[in-house]
Amino acid sequence: VDGVSFDVRRGETLGLVGESGCGKTTAGRAILRLIPTTSGSVRFDGLDVLKLNKRDLRALRRRMQIIFQDPYSSLNPRLTVGSMLMEAPNRDQPPGRFRQAILGSMFSLALAILAGVAHAADAPEGVYTTAQAARGEALYQQHCVTCHGARLEGNPAAALTGPAFRARWEDGAHTLDDLFYIVRTLMPNNAPGSLSKPEYADVVAYILKVNGYPAGQADLLPKAAIMKPVVLQPH
Repeated sequence: VDGVSFDVRRGETLGLVGESGCGKTTAGRAILRLIPTTSGSVRFDGLDVLKLNKRDLRALRRRMQIIFQDPYSSLNPRLTVGSMLMEAPNRDQPPGRFRQAILGSMFSLALAILAGVAHAADAPEGVYTTAQAARGEALYQQHCVTCHGARLEGNPAAALTGPAFRARWEDGAHTLDDLFYIVRTLMPNNAPGSLSKPEYADVVAYILKVNGYPAGQADLLPKAAIMKPVVLQPH
């Protein structure tokens, strides 16, 4: 990295854009002195960061933070989530109050997750996006329409909507993961399994849309842990 120069004023946001390997991350690491520099200066509130001693640099770093792209670079596998969250407040204030707040937040998050799973177990509502269903429709029209019909009505293959489909799948015993498995292993008829898992998730999203399940804010991910709790129910 050479010849990098910019100013960021209070309240401003600066984005560095460039191809992979051009030095964006290196510049960020150099600013925080996570890697040594050979020349230049980094000024923060009038201080030259590159000339600070260890004590002053440690104090300044309470006001500076880097968020790594790779989560495994940000998380310490030897610490619990609670311990990692406690590290930042421990530097400046007594840990007791923050410990209670963090534990309370983690407990609330756990309850929210469990509540979401419980809701998902009742009906697969909002588990895909409109854009994902549109991608799924394009894939369906390209690979599956000759067997399952233009409107998923079947002929010669099984229908993916209508009374027969609902009688088979919306019996309270089949999950979204079951439907994903059947779609992935049997479609397209001439080349089952030939699409990627995300593409099959898009097709399932389209099937849900045609069957009247409303869209949500996040794409359906092709993960059993997400789809198994979702039971297909009459709606």
